[in-house]
Amino acid sequence: MVTGQTKRELMDDLAGFSCQVLKKPLYEYQLEPARAILDSIRGTRGDEFLLVMARQSGKNELVAQLLVYLLNALQRKESQIVYAAIGDNIGRGIRRLEAHLDNAWNKDAWAREGRPAPRMLGKAAVVFVSRHRRAFARGQTAHHLLVIDELQDQDAAHIQAVFQPMRAAGNATAVYLGTVRTTYDALWLKKEELERLQARDGVQRVFMVGPDAVCAENAHYERFLAGQIAKHGRKHPLIKSEYFLEPMDMDGGLFPERRVRL
Repeated sequence: MVTGQTKRELMDDLAGFSCQVLKKPLYEYQLEPARAILDSIRGTRGDEFLLVMARQSGKNELVAQLLVYLLNALQRKESQIVYAAIGDNIGRGIRRLEAHLDNAWNKDAWAREGRPAPRMLGKAAVVFVSRHRRAFARGQTAHHLLVIDELQDQDAAHIQAVFQPMRAAGNATAVYLGTVRTTYDALWLKKEELERLQARDGVQRVFMVGPDAVCAENAHYERFLAGQIAKHGRKHPLIKSEYFLEPMDMDGGLFPERRVRL
């Protein structure tokens, strides 16, 4: 039986919650950005974070665990988190969240209600909305957190017009997820914007978790990546972008500079 004191101790830090409640411990490279995000939420600072991680290193797993943690922390107050994705990513996000909500604390306590169907725990909710340009997402409120998935595929002006105002009521924190593709898409532009803020105030907002950090904590990942490099080469466009977080349009990418100019 978990006592009230133990519950408070487990809610003090995501690491304990992840290990003892969700039974899926996070790696340190996942905990570092998660703690920064939680610190912004607790202080209602409204910071923006960009989270880019090497392929299959647990970016979305981190976000799913973070959402369950926040639902537990906020369940006694009217509060809403907005998760914006598109296509299959909405379904995957929902399935990850529901799988983690089926834990010893929350298994019989969470529910689906209304449209779009939020996942509720007490008075707190995570609402999944489409970020497609033709979808009607306006009107939602992100009291504490806004998550934008696959930012590299999104138009920056659409994000600014439709999703940023959702954060206004509670000065909500924003987290952008994605995969490195080019130096001119919405993800890279957000990276440059947040890095300028970092340079001014010293607050880390950009978390680019490359394969070195992942391999240092996961030997299986290290062996797999070594096999992929041996098979395709270190300079293969997908190896560069999805594992080493290097844009395809830089030297050695999919399109050389001459072709880009044409």
